[in-house]
Amino acid sequence: MKTQASRTGIRAILADQRGLAFVLLSAAALAIDIGMLVTARTESQRAADASALAGASALLVDPDDSLGAVARATDFAARNTVRGVPALVPSVMGGWAQDDVIVMLDESKVRVYVQNTRAYNNPISTFFSRIFGVGRVNV
Repeated sequence: MKTQASRTGIRAILADQRGLAFVLLSAAALAIDIGMLVTARTESQRAADASALAGASALLVDPDDSLGAVARATDFAARNTVRGVPALVPSVMGGWAQDDVIVMLDESKVRVYVQNTRAYNNPISTFFSRIFGVGRVNV
């Protein structure tokens, strides 16, 4: 008799899995979106590295050619994509932001910043997090 009552209680608990299904789906959705954002960050880093190397290659030809280094770095950044969007895009003002590509002639360095943000009008879109009100994320 006691066994019968126990089974009924366990069956009742196991039968009501609505909350558990929601939690599992939410965790899976979060994992997918986080994986997508980590991939976007990796693509941004790859694009910045390639662009900086391209800009630095212009300094091999002429160590004082900062404009050539900037032009080559921005060209390579525009050719690379982050989640299908060009890595370096003209800002909302209509031109390149001054801080996106920095040439340091005294150290023979080129620094490139790839930013996917709302300020640049190119944040990374989420897939599942939209359900929770997070449709775009800055990287």
